Amino acid sequence: MSRTPTGSSFRTASSNDPARPQPEEGEGQQHDGAAQATRAEPEGSQPSRHRFWTGGQQPRSHRAPAQPAAAAPQRAPDAQPLSPLSSPGIPDSLFHAQDFMLGAGMVILQPATGRVVLVHDAASRTWFLPKGRKDVGESLEQAVLREAYEESGYRATLMPLYVPTNAPAPPAQRTRLPAPNTEPFYMHTQRWRGRRTPQAQGAVGGEYFVFWYVGQIAEDAVWEQGTGMPDEQGYRAHLLTRAEAMDRLGERMEGLLVQRAYELWELSVRVEEWVKKEERKARGAGSATAGDADAAGASGGVEQDDGQ
Repeated sequence: MSRTPTGSSFRTASSNDPARPQPEEGEGQQHDGAAQATRAEPEGSQPSRHRFWTGGQQPRSHRAPAQPAAAAPQRAPDAQPLSPLSSPGIPDSLFHAQDFMLGAGMVILQPATGRVVLVHDAASRTWFLPKGRKDVGESLEQAVLREAYEESGYRATLMPLYVPTNAPAPPAQRTRLPAPNTEPFYMHTQRWRGRRTPQAQGAVGGEYFVFWYVGQIAEDAVWEQGTGMPDEQGYRAHLLTRAEAMDRLGERMEGLLVQRAYELWELSVRVEEWVKKEERKARGAGSATAGDADAAGASGGVEQDDGQ
C-alpha cells in the first residue's frame, strides 16, 4: 500500500517540544490549529441528487428559495498542548468519507535485544516506520499487522503494554489492578493537498488519520524479502539500537514515536512488576484469611466435641 498521500517526513521544533509535528517543506501539511470546521452550505444552494456537493451553487433551476445559512458548529483551537505528550487540540470538524483516510503504523520492538525496526527506502534514501492506509473491510489492527509485514518483511504481533487509553475495558475484564492492552498509543493527523480520485471536482485536499501501535518480534524473527507492493521492493528493514534509530529519524515525528514507544515499554515493565507484587499480596492476604477461617472452624469443632 502507498505509505502516505504526500510523504511521511515530519519535524518538531525540538526533540523536547511536544508541539504538533509539522511537515517538511513541499509535503502535505497537518492541522496547524487554525483549520476551519465544516463549512455551511452557501445561501440558496442545495446538494445535487446525482453528484457529491462541492460547495458551489447548483444550476438556478435546482435552487431552493434563498434561506439564511446556518453556521456549522466550531470550536476555537486550543492554544496549548492537550498534555505534555500531545499537540494542541484541533477544531471540532466533520469530514465526508471522500475527504478522509484511515491508516495505521507500527513501532516494532524486539524485546530480547532492545532493538527497533526501521525501514530504509533505497530509492529515496529515507528511513521510516511502516504504515499505510487500511483496506476496505479491515480493522485497524488487521491493517497495521499487514502493513508492518508488507513494508518491513517481519511478521510482528501487537505488543501488550500498559497504554493509558481512554477506551473502557469490557465489564468482565475490569479489575482492581491495571491490565496490559494493545490499543494505539498515538494518533496523528496529516493534511493532504489536491484532489484524489474519489473526491468530487473542486476538492482541495483531505485529512489522513493514522493510528500508531507498538508491535514486537521474537529474537529469532526471520526477515522475508519481497513482501511489499511493486513500488516497495526497494524497502529493507534494519534492526537498530535506540540510539541508532533516533540518529536516523532525528526530530521528525517518527523519532518522537520511537522515543515514546521505548518510554511506554519501560513504564510497562515497572507497572508489571508492581502488579505482580500486588497480586502476591492479595494472594497472601487471601491465604491468611482462609487460614484464619480454617483455624476458627477447627476450634469450633473442638469446642463442640468437648461439649458432648
